[in-house]
Amino acid sequence: MGAVRATASLAIARAGVLLAATLVAVIVLLSAQLRATPAATLPAISVSGNALVDGTGARIRLLGVNHSGSEFLCITGGSAGNLGRGIIEGPTDIAGLQSMTSWHANAVRLPLNEDCWLGINGVNPQYGGANYRNVIVNYVNTLHQAGLYVILDLHWSNPGSLPASTQQPLPAIDHAPAF
Repeated sequence: MGAVRATASLAIARAGVLLAATLVAVIVLLSAQLRATPAATLPAISVSGNALVDGTGARIRLLGVNHSGSEFLCITGGSAGNLGRGIIEGPTDIAGLQSMTSWHANAVRLPLNEDCWLGINGVNPQYGGANYRNVIVNYVNTLHQAGLYVILDLHWSNPGSLPASTQQPLPAIDHAPAF
């Protein structure tokens, strides 16, 4: 009787190990497939009456977060003619965006700086112009891959040669059209 129990216990243990190994293999294969599959394209949003709608006419309610930093990091700090200390603060990869999606957000507001976008008025080229625009475009693409809509906001601006270091009531005519 003892030998039968031992054989049965060994068979159950082997079956458990085989099942666990199979589950791990399936999880690994599914994970690899999900990483290799591009994210679905977000439906386009348009306005219908007083509502936002997708391509099928279904209403969309944007629930979002603000990702502050891109409006001020590029212009604050440094010295005259060499302004800035960065472009975006905080995580900008898919893993970092999981917290946003876990809050059921479907939109991110990304405030921008016209001087940094245009690379003018003393912004360090490391944080302005093409470098700034490339970082913003890459982050927007990552947000889209995470299934998040993006609201780009010309947040900080200033007329003439004054650094865009604050929020103005309205965009200035000198730089806003080029932005």
